[in-house]
Amino acid sequence: MLKQSFPDHALAINPQEMISFSKDMDKEWLKYSNIISVISSDDFFGGKFHDYTSYGLISESPYSTSNAFYSVIPENRYLIADIRVKTYEHVEIDRLYPKLLQVIEENNLTVTGDIMERNILDLYNDHGKGDIHYIKIYVPL
Repeated sequence: MLKQSFPDHALAINPQEMISFSKDMDKEWLKYSNIISVISSDDFFGGKFHDYTSYGLISESPYSTSNAFYSVIPENRYLIADIRVKTYEHVEIDRLYPKLLQVIEENNLTVTGDIMERNILDLYNDHGKGDIHYIKIYVPL
């Protein structure tokens, strides 16, 4: 996973960091990667489902270059949900996250890290005119 974190949920990107992020990027790896958005477990439990702490790229393929932004996601158990988002506001996700919280509570599960939203397919065309995203949500247990 390649990930760029943002302090205080701000999207202030340091240009030098972005150059470093992409300078040695493996183009083959990039072909098979997806965009991710990361939500802290505190925000997840606090109902802040759109306050992302970082964004990045994820792939099952190994990454061949050492990079300060690269990390391997630990093998773990995950609560996983797939969702089709058709609205610009992503209201479908707002309805899904409380259900995930309910499953966690009812099954006495412990969340062990940050939640990842993996954008599998993005058919974005324009605000509210048939936007479709296929997203996979990973909650580490």
